[in-house]
Amino acid sequence: MFVSGVKADGSIKVRAVDNFTESMCNPCTKPTEKLRNDTLDLFFEVLRMLSKKLGVAVPLRMFKADIDAAFRRVPLLPEHRRFAYVAFLVERRTVIAGHAAMPFGSIASVHHWDRVGSLLCAIARRILKIPMLRYVDDFFSADRLVSADKAMDVFARLVRCCLGQTAVAKDKLECDNPLTILGIRVTLNAEGVTFFPDEKKVEKWTSQIESYLDVKRLTEGESSKLSGALQWGSQKIFNRLGRAMLRPLIRCVLACGCFVTCFMCRHS
Repeated sequence: MFVSGVKADGSIKVRAVDNFTESMCNPCTKPTEKLRNDTLDLFFEVLRMLSKKLGVAVPLRMFKADIDAAFRRVPLLPEHRRFAYVAFLVERRTVIAGHAAMPFGSIASVHHWDRVGSLLCAIARRILKIPMLRYVDDFFSADRLVSADKAMDVFARLVRCCLGQTAVAKDKLECDNPLTILGIRVTLNAEGVTFFPDEKKVEKWTSQIESYLDVKRLTEGESSKLSGALQWGSQKIFNRLGRAMLRPLIRCVLACGCFVTCFMCRHS
């Protein structure tokens, strides 16, 4: 089990993740393509282009959509399902279960979802004419104030049509200004746009970093999630200040997968 956050009611949110690294499945997998996600820098360019095309007098509004259980929306080929069994203990009894969809914890799941996510983006851009951007399973864009909510609903209909009616919950659709995107509070006004880390996200990240420093240990999964959450600091809109701070963390994890910062490990 993996603790992935806290629910609105304050209870811990957990997610079942199969350890494909310990079972040596992931080390035997070699990705054949490099994944690329859209960034806040690109979102800034989209906002600037929209403002230029529509005119500064036309107010904009942002929206976003988060796919529920994105990996689990990608089915496995029937002939591949014999490789997707997992074993675990339940009250001292061994239970064996098979997956019919891509499981959490597998490198292959990330790459297969990336193809599906890229397809959704391509359809939204080329056919629906929505300047949609994507970071893994988080989709975000902007449109005229009067039509942004309609653009969001159209994209949600596309996702549900392709991945099922439960693919996007109503509470995973947001259309507002300001709006938190990828952990950053984005605010549009007549003078331009401002980006600032969301206060709740800052509190969460600070708490996580402090807990890792206390135990002086960081697992591969934790490091990947933390570095992904802090990637905003390496964007041009933040003068790329975070690149210097993230590099020791990523280099250290790639070398040994253990400690947090450069002064804790000889590999950094």
